Amino acid sequence: MEIKAKRGDLLATLYWTQSIVERRNTMPILGNVLIEAKKNAIHLTATDLEVGVRGQVEGEVTKEGTVTVNAKKLYEIIREVSHDQVQLKRLENEWVEIRSGKSLFKIVGMDAKEFPQFPAFDGKGLSTTPASTIREMIERTIFAVSTDETRYSLNGVYIEQTDGGKARMVATDGHHITLGEWRRAKGHASIKCGRKGTHVTLQLTGLIPNGVYTVWVGTFQAPGLTPDFANLIGLGALGAPDGSQNVIVASPNGTAALSVFHPPGNLSMFGSSECLSEEFEVLLWLPLHLDGQTHGGVPGDECELGFQGGFRFRQ
Repeated sequence: MEIKAKRGDLLATLYWTQSIVERRNTMPILGNVLIEAKKNAIHLTATDLEVGVRGQVEGEVTKEGTVTVNAKKLYEIIREVSHDQVQLKRLENEWVEIRSGKSLFKIVGMDAKEFPQFPAFDGKGLSTTPASTIREMIERTIFAVSTDETRYSLNGVYIEQTDGGKARMVATDGHHITLGEWRRAKGHASIKCGRKGTHVTLQLTGLIPNGVYTVWVGTFQAPGLTPDFANLIGLGALGAPDGSQNVIVASPNGTAALSVFHPPGNLSMFGSSECLSEEFEVLLWLPLHLDGQTHGGVPGDECELGFQGGFRFRQ
């Protein structure tokens, strides 16, 4: 096996293996990461027999093959080298040679046949869920998870995807049972820009029945939204600045509609005839207000921004 890849790509993939690889010596192979080189695909896999992670790295495959090496040592070596390109080559007796610029390292590996088989899957049955929603569902069910390690089947939660875009999470310890349900909201949004403001219409389905939502506007300088919100230049309620027009109450079947005129003001260009341009990206997002709490984030100095659902606009 012989491969070449960018240092940054390898480092990013190996980073996710560090919290998974087994550090105890009961099974030394679990402290290793499996490297598979096939044609133009390079895969890195790690597991502790309970949690597994597999990532793909772009690179050049000179010779196909597989090998396993200590995940922590490989990560530390690649993190310290300064050259952008890294070459990994399998030698005799499971040794692995690592070259980067003028640096050369050799570490001993283990036979890839000893590595546990990783389950195969495709992306057809996968769906995307906001991290905040998953975290909230876990918080609402984890208290009922059994702590008795002899009852292994009750040490986790049961997740089920149902019709209508719903997902359920169930936990029990044999005495208590709790159920969390998540709906996937869908909708259509349109905006019409004018000199006196912007007309916004929303059509939504899949909301929490009778749920109360608010709609907020965020304007970002190009290139747009980033995880740290560094490009945020305008923020506020949709419609009237006092927030009197941005409330949506879902119907009993989870549908809702809103039509509101957003005036020009401090929200950058959104309320003007130039509300869509290459210089700005506009986001509308809808946090849910339930049981005295805000789910999905609400603008404010003391709140963390997040998304229950939303729309992105850019020319």
